[in-house]
Amino acid sequence: VRGGPAPHADAAGAGAARSTASPIQPLRRLAEPIPPSPVSARPGVGPVKKLIRRLIGWEIDPLREQVTALQRATTEAVGRVEAERHDGSP
Repeated sequence: VRGGPAPHADAAGAGAARSTASPIQPLRRLAEPIPPSPVSARPGVGPVKKLIRRLIGWEIDPLREQVTALQRATTEAVGRVEAERHDGSP
């Protein structure tokens, strides 16, 4: 499990590691979703991929922007909660 304790950690070590780990770290490691480049080693496929990207871009681009905004908002919210938890303020 990504972000969890190592498989060889004992139960006491796993609990201690989990309590000190910050939940924001995995969120910050997530990259923005970007479409793959329309390049191909096969002749004639690159222009077809570019055409397909243009045809479906109007559907995909707004979704990608929403996912990016959700990632950013989630990271900011978790960061605020972490800061409040460390500061002790409600």
